[in-house]
Amino acid sequence: MSKISKKMPEKGCKAIGDHRRYLSRITKTLYYGKLPKNDGLSLPVTELAAELFSEAQKGKSLERLHCHDAAKISRNACVSPCSLVLAILYLERLKACNPEYLDRTAPSDLFLISLMVSSKFLFDDGETDEVIEREWAASGGVTLKYLLKLEKDFLNAIVSIILEVRQ
Repeated sequence: MSKISKKMPEKGCKAIGDHRRYLSRITKTLYYGKLPKNDGLSLPVTELAAELFSEAQKGKSLERLHCHDAAKISRNACVSPCSLVLAILYLERLKACNPEYLDRTAPSDLFLISLMVSSKFLFDDGETDEVIEREWAASGGVTLKYLLKLEKDFLNAIVSIILEVRQ
């Protein structure tokens, strides 16, 4: 029996409580305290993201996600740290279950599309997708057609992970 299961109460997990308070707390933690006045990730978080998203290509390609490009994308798209955390979780799952996708995807494209999908998942309020996708395309400096292809490929890669887990 693992250490985690020994610590868990017999009746199940304790509820986190009020979701809004929890989200506020985790957001403040990821922003190092009070929410900043500027939109975008802090420099240390951006550097970490650039390193993590470039790691998949290490030894296979010279392509890297440069900190400047990651900062530009996160600033233009007003990326939240919560979206970045979810994008990193997507990246980790892809590393474990679908490394072929990571081999054929540029780190900058992977960064852009995983942030877009995570932001849509966390903050989608039902507005027209075409408007949001145009903004993301502009943030990444790509065409809308290319962004839609990236999104389709990314979602197919994620779905293959879900299908493997279910089998």
